[in-house]
Amino acid sequence: MYSNFIDDYLNQGGMFNQILIVNRLKIEKEYRGRNLGLLLIEAFLRQFSSGGESICLLIASPLDFSCNEANKKEFIQARKKLYSYYSCLGFKPVQGDIQVLALETKWKRKSTFKPQARRR
Repeated sequence: MYSNFIDDYLNQGGMFNQILIVNRLKIEKEYRGRNLGLLLIEAFLRQFSSGGESICLLIASPLDFSCNEANKKEFIQARKKLYSYYSCLGFKPVQGDIQVLALETKWKRKSTFKPQARRR
């Protein structure tokens, strides 16, 4: 899924010292809506990009859906919502696919996301 992107990136002169691939990040339902996913990704980025240029690939696919035609529209909506959520960190689609997001970074900024109180 993302190996073609990595090959293309390197062939175009892209360089990175480290690559982080986040294949799955699950926040349990009772903890969602508090920016915890963003906080975790920021923590990952700080940890893994401390040694120079790095790239992070994030598979932004909703985990609460089974693949069938009955809920395909809802699945696509949920995937768009995840893309919007992670794009605020600077993630961009890989080869036009919003399911695979990439971020090139030298992560130095302070976190702008704070945990939020539980929604009622």
